[in-house]
Amino acid sequence: MLTYIKKNKFQNIILLAIIVADMGLYVYGNYLKVNLVNALMKSNVSKAIFWFIFSLVIFLIMMIIRKIEVVQTEKTTQTQLNLIRKDILENLTSLTYQEFSKESKDQYNSWLNNDAMLLDTDGYKEIYFMIENIFLVLFSSFALFTFHWILFVTTVFLALILLVLPKIFQKKMVKATQEVSNSAEKALKESNDKLKGYEVIYHNQQFDFFTSRLLQVYEQLKAVKISKARLVSVATMCTVGLSFLSQSAILGVNALLAFQHIVLLGTLLVSGNFAGNIFNGLNTIADCFTIALGTDKLLTKYPKVSNQRESNPVSTFETRLSFENVSIKLGDKKITYPNFEIKKGKKYAIVGESGSGKTTLIQLLNGDLEDYQGIIKLDDLDYKIIDKGNLQTVVATISQFPYLFNDSLEENLKMNRKITDEKLEKVLKEVKAEDFLKDKLTNKFDNNLSGGQQQRVSIARELLGEKPILIMDESTASLDKLTALAVERNILQNPRLTVLMITHHFHGETRSYFDEIIEL
Repeated sequence: MLTYIKKNKFQNIILLAIIVADMGLYVYGNYLKVNLVNALMKSNVSKAIFWFIFSLVIFLIMMIIRKIEVVQTEKTTQTQLNLIRKDILENLTSLTYQEFSKESKDQYNSWLNNDAMLLDTDGYKEIYFMIENIFLVLFSSFALFTFHWILFVTTVFLALILLVLPKIFQKKMVKATQEVSNSAEKALKESNDKLKGYEVIYHNQQFDFFTSRLLQVYEQLKAVKISKARLVSVATMCTVGLSFLSQSAILGVNALLAFQHIVLLGTLLVSGNFAGNIFNGLNTIADCFTIALGTDKLLTKYPKVSNQRESNPVSTFETRLSFENVSIKLGDKKITYPNFEIKKGKKYAIVGESGSGKTTLIQLLNGDLEDYQGIIKLDDLDYKIIDKGNLQTVVATISQFPYLFNDSLEENLKMNRKITDEKLEKVLKEVKAEDFLKDKLTNKFDNNLSGGQQQRVSIARELLGEKPILIMDESTASLDKLTALAVERNILQNPRLTVLMITHHFHGETRSYFDEIIEL
């Protein structure tokens, strides 16, 4: 977490200055009470009134600064959390699809949300609260020293004893925080899984399966959180108990000094507050340090991208893409592909029985799967050493089940790409989407399009990318036959596109547009 504090140095310097001012005024306000009490003891009403008003002014200034501190703490914390999220997202987008698929999307979602909440409440907020108490302890110690050095030395001795205690709980706190994070990830994954499959549950009326599975993981989350709370309570009980004994000892020393007229009675009344500030502050520092240290361990589990991968950049498709003796083993099943060659600008239909490897072929062509045997080449470049990120600028894939984001339809189509209105209009006409999207591009997608309409939006999105190779995986299956034929003809008649159409629904009307039919 300190790495991100350094990255956000300017905001942290401002926050540190505010914290110093806040704690300095707090201690100074208490220090002024000595003068107030002494004035009252001497029946000096005018001085007592002066010190009372002065103390009140200090208190009001401190309240204003504290309000500023709360806002600055939140601002600084959220900036750092977004820096962490940015690093996670940059690392994720630098992974190959195969590396990305090693963890579930639910887990990535948990990192960006659940872990961020822990880093907020149990991480940065604890660090800043710890810093507050460090300055509270320092200023209170200085105040005690001005009263008498014996009070200061006694306080330091007892404080050292208090600092040793938290080390007993440090490892257990790290483990407890990790268990809470893991349990929260599991709960999120389970809830996403059951909610996504709610249609199956509803149509089978198996609501007990739905609720029991979710409540089971929530009970597990409850258990680890309670376990962590018990650990925190035990640590707090030990430190608070020792703090109480230490404050009592300071009060006793102060009383002895007062009876011998070494310190004034006003000092006796106020020094107890300063001693309390020191001991409670040290307890808080120890607790915050232990909790923050445990939370910091969360950052170690996020993916780090290796820069040692050898890869060749690719940005275009010049002549051909070839498969030679390609096979892949998925579990106990081995899929073997025929040798074939895809030439630039040609159109290919790929057909095969269920289980023949059509979906796997798409993953191989996309670069999503890399653990295959044989040779795949793009313009004489071996697929295994092609940069898989660059490959996505060459190969476009349109799925049978497109995914549209919960954004406007225009954002779904453009995806931050610089696309002119003329180009967008042309592509929408090609996919027969201009009618139902007319004057609706700014509308937010909220599952308010039919399956066929979603497919046409997905087709348009990929055509707007102008990638030279287009893979269509049952991409028009949800369209009526006339619309499907019109869309397919427009794509197959485009001389700039190299098309691989994977289909179970082969229309005889478009057969003449294909240069070759590849059977798997």
